[in-house]
Amino acid sequence: MGAPLGLLWGAAVGLVSPLAVGATTFQQRAALALVVGAAASWVVGAQRASGRPGTGALISGALVLVLAAVVTAPLAASSERQGRAAAEARAGSRLLALSEAEWALPRLQAAHALDPADADTRRSLAAAHLALAEVAVELGLDAGDYALAGGYLVAATTLDPANQAAQTLDVVVRAIRRADSIWNQYDWPLTVGELRKAATHRPDLPGLAEKLRDAERSYALSRGSP
Repeated sequence: MGAPLGLLWGAAVGLVSPLAVGATTFQQRAALALVVGAAASWVVGAQRASGRPGTGALISGALVLVLAAVVTAPLAASSERQGRAAAEARAGSRLLALSEAEWALPRLQAAHALDPADADTRRSLAAAHLALAEVAVELGLDAGDYALAGGYLVAATTLDPANQAAQTLDVVVRAIRRADSIWNQYDWPLTVGELRKAATHRPDLPGLAEKLRDAERSYALSRGSP
């Protein structure tokens, strides 16, 4: 059997066999098919056991390659999604480890869209949302930034309900936003209560201690206290 037929059989093996091992992309399988096909072509060509293959043998080899691709197409499609998801998740996790949450987020979102059931991706995506929420609140008590943080925290707690840090910051952000919404209603007991709730969990937030003092002073004045 000649080198061309060895190339076809080797390519078929390289294209299909990885599907039995784990998730791979088409690019990965195609690269393996080229390597295996080239190796099989060299080995068979070097042996020259039966001379040049006939046209029928080459056609049969080509049909085997096409048939293998068609039969495994559904499995290949699933493997493609999972392989791409794994690649995006790895890239996103590396960026997250480098404190580049803004760049990690779209990669992890892409991974989650491709494989929503992957628990590790969900946790990493939640961590990216939490990191961006932390960035937003570190800018100070700005209503727009806290609204942005609130959105990130909704996503984080939905993706990973067991993330205690996200749950805690969500309580804090909600309390501060609630205090802001009623500040001009002069309901000082409720305003002070919400800010104290936030300070209990995260007294380190920029501007929170000052805002709480202002609210407590206003509350005292409203009761006629000096």
